Amino acid sequence: MDADTKRLQALMLGNGFLVMIIGMLFGFVLGFALLQAIDLWPIPPIAVEIPGTTRGWATAHAGTILNGLMVVAMALALPHLALDGGRARWVVWGLVATAWGNTLFYTFAPIAPNRALSMGANRFGDATLTGVLGFAPAMIAALLVLIALAIAARAAFAQARR
Repeated sequence: MDADTKRLQALMLGNGFLVMIIGMLFGFVLGFALLQAIDLWPIPPIAVEIPGTTRGWATAHAGTILNGLMVVAMALALPHLALDGGRARWVVWGLVATAWGNTLFYTFAPIAPNRALSMGANRFGDATLTGVLGFAPAMIAALLVLIALAIAARAAFAQARR
């Protein structure tokens, strides 16, 4: 494996792990939302009302971890794809941007009245800044991940033909 691929692989691993850490922290938010308290033994519980729904926080917890795992998995697959520099960078940065864009979505969707599913009002609620902050990066991520995964799939099938 060449030095550039090793560097790109390490960047993906680092970003994937950071995104998974955020997903794990969303697990605490989920627990606090379910309990309606910050309850961390041995500290006495502190009553709080976490904005958003517990379903939204459960989705944020699982979805963010899965996005991190996607980046880690692609990092481990990267050396097997034999991508040239430009295509490798598209895959790497496309997936890294996707993970962070989706992390922003999962951060804001539970507290956005419209669940960050559109720029404007929708059947779930009104448009707000939190909705835009969740929706816009997720839309960019959706486009980038399709491109990155298509490049990776094409490279994998090319390797299979060799």
